[in-house]
Amino acid sequence: FDVDLQARISGNKFFYAIGEVGRKGPLPINANMTLLDALFSATWTPLQPEGRVFTMLVIILFFFLVPMQTAKVFEISTQISKYTGAFTPSGRRHIVVCCDPTCRGLEKFLRDFLHPDHGVANIQVVLLVPAEPTAAMSELIVRYAKERQMTYLKGDLLSTDDLMRANVDSASGCFILTDQHAADSHSCDAMTILRTISVHNYRPKMRTIVQLVEPENKAYLTAVGIPSQHIVCVNELRMA
Repeated sequence: FDVDLQARISGNKFFYAIGEVGRKGPLPINANMTLLDALFSATWTPLQPEGRVFTMLVIILFFFLVPMQTAKVFEISTQISKYTGAFTPSGRRHIVVCCDPTCRGLEKFLRDFLHPDHGVANIQVVLLVPAEPTAAMSELIVRYAKERQMTYLKGDLLSTDDLMRANVDSASGCFILTDQHAADSHSCDAMTILRTISVHNYRPKMRTIVQLVEPENKAYLTAVGIPSQHIVCVNELRMA
């Protein structure tokens, strides 16, 4: 059998139906006819058995393909992190804070920095971490979400694209935190130094506060132009 698409046009109205070429029946159209009239009131030429089989196959194919494609779309959507977007300033000042997922001093830093008594209540924190949030970080995200005080982004200061996503160009400052209890403090400091150099090259005049573990690593940062008063050494404070 031969299947085609038939159409009847009246003014700016279009009605379409699938039927067999040799058995197309007339569909009278008037100016007041609606789509519901065309579907339920008009008399359409019934399909032959072959046409019914074709229609049933289309319906069965639809019910099989739609769930499969929906599952694929859902799977793809779950693989896309919701933290890969970009920070959009809302008129308030913001700072960028970068650390590793294992950084255990982040909670204390946020609690002290965003404390109302410190006069920085009207500032936003853009937290840039090179991984999905851990359970502890998810708790911080929820805690500071009410006043929109913190935005979590998955990224690293080593990437120029991530620097742009965090809107470092208009940030009031940048804090680079280290893991104070890292097993390999020198490797941890090396990553902090690389991130600091990346930010300094991207925006040299921005105030960048850096946290290191070992005091002897401070010389690497002062050599690239980071003021010594902007470098905090954890072990140096412990010995004091």
